[in-house]
Amino acid sequence: MADFAFDGGQSLRPESGVIGRYRKQSQPSSAYRSSEPSSATVCNVRHCKPPTMLSLRSHHILVVGGSRGIGAASALLSAEAGADVSVVYRNDTGAAERVVGKIEVAGRKGFSVRADASEETELGPAVEAAVAALGPIHGLVVSAGIFEGLPLQEMTAEFWDRTMAMNLRSTFLAVKHAVPHMAPGASIVIYTSTAGQRGSAVYSAYAASKAAQIMFMRSMAKELAPAIRVNCIAPAWTETDMADAS
Repeated sequence: MADFAFDGGQSLRPESGVIGRYRKQSQPSSAYRSSEPSSATVCNVRHCKPPTMLSLRSHHILVVGGSRGIGAASALLSAEAGADVSVVYRNDTGAAERVVGKIEVAGRKGFSVRADASEETELGPAVEAAVAALGPIHGLVVSAGIFEGLPLQEMTAEFWDRTMAMNLRSTFLAVKHAVPHMAPGASIVIYTSTAGQRGSAVYSAYAASKAAQIMFMRSMAKELAPAIRVNCIAPAWTETDMADAS
């Protein structure tokens, strides 16, 4: 298990079960201590350079919601690590094409396909197209979703249902349709949020959808083990265009 270096030089180790929730180790054991000087990881998704990279050569990583923000950063980092990457996007064809272009500049194969991840009739064929283009899936990253908030008395049932569809149903559908195409030893990573762990005023629908994602992840980790690993990352506020728009 590798160290995670962040600003301040703290050494952190992931808790079992949920990637992205950490406990501090004041004095890491030699088994986890890097032999190299610690370099800070910049967590702005536009400029994220981890201190070390795993090799993903000969892997196909499918990123659902990969045209912008955290999803785009995940797609590009996967390519830098050697993976071929397919990107599912909902609206911005230009942004998706730019991500694919950067993947190809990194020397890897890139593929993009447009689909609303909350609609099974769109996402299912999109996953099939990605597999046809780049082969079996070794890693699934689920980053599709929306970040919108309203006070309780201003929320409508339609607003609530839309949030659940975009954030939770899209996660369920991505996992459902990717798993039959996943290679042995594959991994699924779902982006949730700290709001799903502690709640958030005004963003209650968003927080509820993210909490449900975490429970879905834990259930899938049990159901799909040992062939497929399932984890989630729960970022706090992150500088993305979606966050800026909120």
